This record gives sequence, C-alpha cells and structure tokens, in this order.
Amino acid sequence: MTDVRTQLTARLAALITRADALETRLRAPLEADSEEQATHLEQDDVLPHLSDAARAETQTLQAAIRRLDAGTYGRCTRCGQAIAPARLSARPEAATCVSCG
Repeated sequence: MTDVRTQLTARLAALITRADALETRLRAPLEADSEEQATHLEQDDVLPHLSDAARAETQTLQAAIRRLDAGTYGRCTRCGQAIAPARLSARPEAATCVSCG
C-alpha cells in the first residue's frame, strides 16, 4: 500500500499545484490591449470548469488517502466487497467496485 500512497500523494501534489495556477490565472488582471484581452477572455471561459474539476479530483484523492489510513482502501464504499485489482491499478482513487460504480 506504500506504493499506492506514494502514487496518490504525488498526484495530489501535482493537482494542487495545477489548481493553484488556475486560481492565479482566474484572478489575474486583464491586459490593456483590447485584442489580447478578447483572446484571454475567450480562453479563460474554460478556466472555472478546469478549476472545479481539479477541486473535485483533489477531494477524490484525499478520500482515497483517508481510506488507506482507515484500512478500508480497496473495499467498495457502497457494498463493502473488494474492488478488483485491475480497477485499482487503473484508478487507484476508485471508491466503488465496477458493479456499484
């Protein structure tokens, strides 16, 4: 489980860095050049969605780490059955088995 914790922690750290960068960009003042400003506004339309997705994934990773700490990692949070190793390999943050997910 140490490898899983390392993997989850590394993903969480990278995600927090990315989320912080998105938040900084969202709060950045607009450029004085109106053409450049229009381009930035068009690109920035997607930033709130990316920030929300990063926040949601952060919560998912933190929950997986809490399950590791509680000794319940690898068990479906709905039915209590073991989550298939292949699923955990593909999605280490998975909280549910394929049947419940």
